[in-house]
Amino acid sequence: NAVFHRHDHFYDRQTLDGITYQLVPQPGTSKGSTNHALDYGYESGTILPSAGHLRVTVTPQGTRVEYIRSSTTAGQNGLIADGYDL
Repeated sequence: NAVFHRHDHFYDRQTLDGITYQLVPQPGTSKGSTNHALDYGYESGTILPSAGHLRVTVTPQGTRVEYIRSSTTAGQNGLIADGYDL
């Protein structure tokens, strides 16, 4: 149902033929940016800057994926920036 991949240092979620392709964000980057998304071929989907991590919760009822932001800004750390069910 899903493919998780990494390396491009931002968050992107796309769906093709019923499969979710999830680019995993970089948790430690302090300069969250999506400036290179088009250069890397990301033309659609939910595109968000890093820093953050994914929380994947698997239950007998299904799977929930949430993008949790990391931030040094007061009140911004730990916010759920995106989420979806598989």
